[in-house]
Amino acid sequence: MFGIFLYWLGYFTPNLYKSPIEIEQIPKVLNLTNPPSIPNNWVVQSVEKYDDGFLSPIITIYYNNNISLTLSEGKIVLPNKDKKLILIGNKTVTVYKDGGQVYYVVKHNKIFYFFRFERINQNVVEKFIETLG
Repeated sequence: MFGIFLYWLGYFTPNLYKSPIEIEQIPKVLNLTNPPSIPNNWVVQSVEKYDDGFLSPIITIYYNNNISLTLSEGKIVLPNKDKKLILIGNKTVTVYKDGGQVYYVVKHNKIFYFFRFERINQNVVEKFIETLG
């Protein structure tokens, strides 16, 4: 009963665990010794962390080109979406599609990169993934 009360008050809503951060804080939030490889030539709109205290923190970077990049130590899976594997450079990428939205998931240096974008930006995302080597 107490849990229902806390839920009603908003203590268990995802927004409670989200907060804006600066891009320079990403390595500290993800407990990395080196900063992750992220697109340097895309204009950042905002950066937010999700940290519920139980799972590893998740970072989402929103870019002005309508691409978002989520960084996580845990694998990101979209169970109700069409899925296939492709090779970009030397990286195996899991591709999910849902209408006009495309989602790419690729692992690099122990971090999962989850790109969310419209098909028009597919080449831009693929060019970045090629740089991950």
